[in-house]
Amino acid sequence: MVAPDLDLLRIDKLLVAKLGPAGRDGAPGIPGPPGPAGRNSTVPGKTGATGSQGHAGYTPKKGIDYFDGKNSTIPGPAGKDGRAGVSVIGANINDAGHLLLTLDSGKVLDAGHVVGARGEKGEPGDVLYIGPAEVNGAIKKLKEQRAAFIATVLKKAESKDKNSFVAAHFRNLLKDLQR
Repeated sequence: MVAPDLDLLRIDKLLVAKLGPAGRDGAPGIPGPPGPAGRNSTVPGKTGATGSQGHAGYTPKKGIDYFDGKNSTIPGPAGKDGRAGVSVIGANINDAGHLLLTLDSGKVLDAGHVVGARGEKGEPGDVLYIGPAEVNGAIKKLKEQRAAFIATVLKKAESKDKNSFVAAHFRNLLKDLQR
């Protein structure tokens, strides 16, 4: 069917219609019945208005602060100053085996008996005797180990620059050990 307000054009085997000017809007229709109440919609609602700025609160420290609904480590307001503390400025054990603590106020507190009964005599320990020959042998071995280490370092230093300060230093160390 072809409407009288359309101009038709033929392009090859294709018939193309050209639209005329738009007509006026029709009268509004009768409102439809209300739709069913929505449930479990996956379509998000509108975003609400931004709320006012809250007060700056305490930032809990991870691993330190907690609040279990009843107890909290989050600090509250500062309390009143307490009484001055007492320091222990001296401690000793008297002949009776009691620990005596001297406070900065000059007061001495007896903390009670702190020395236990004497234990049984222990087994004798091993006695190690090192004579001059053992001492000289140990010194010789240490010098050999040190010379081997210095020779290794010298070899690396000379591989980079035979005339460097480092190479000269280690050559002197090695000469001193070989005396």
